[in-house]
Amino acid sequence: MCFYVGDVCVFRGEEKATGPMKIPLKELYTKLTWRYDDAPYVFGYAAVGYQVSLAIIEKKNTSENPKRSIAVEIGQYNLERLDRRLSLLLALLNLATLFRPVVKLIRSVCYLEYETILRPNGVTLSFTEAAVVKKYPNDMPHRALIEKLSKLHRRMKEANVLNVQVFKSANTVGI
Repeated sequence: MCFYVGDVCVFRGEEKATGPMKIPLKELYTKLTWRYDDAPYVFGYAAVGYQVSLAIIEKKNTSENPKRSIAVEIGQYNLERLDRRLSLLLALLNLATLFRPVVKLIRSVCYLEYETILRPNGVTLSFTEAAVVKKYPNDMPHRALIEKLSKLHRRMKEANVLNVQVFKSANTVGI
């Protein structure tokens, strides 16, 4: 689950039916590529059965975690008991007051995480955790387009152009 403020996922969660809490807590940061600029942290929760832990996900640079973030548990709640459910609700309301100030520190990347955009010419752009995937419709001239893109990316690499897309592969089935 993700909660967005504008185009930023400021509160995300990981859930498991059973097992130790450390597994979904670890997944909060191992599944995340840090793209939150100057924000010191974003927020999350981990849940196993009736147990819920609130956490902050901080930017960290450790040899163990190459994606450079870590989850720090800030509260534990057992939802089997009514009073703990109310405590979690109050904690979430308090936490929510921090969402907007944190989001203000983050420069917009102009798209939602994992969003897919359909262009008027039929090309789709899918934004994922680690890549942008372009898919061209079957009626486009694939071979010429792929050769042109491949040549363009090779020339940019040879010229040491910074911050360009990487042409990794093409599926030419059906050409």
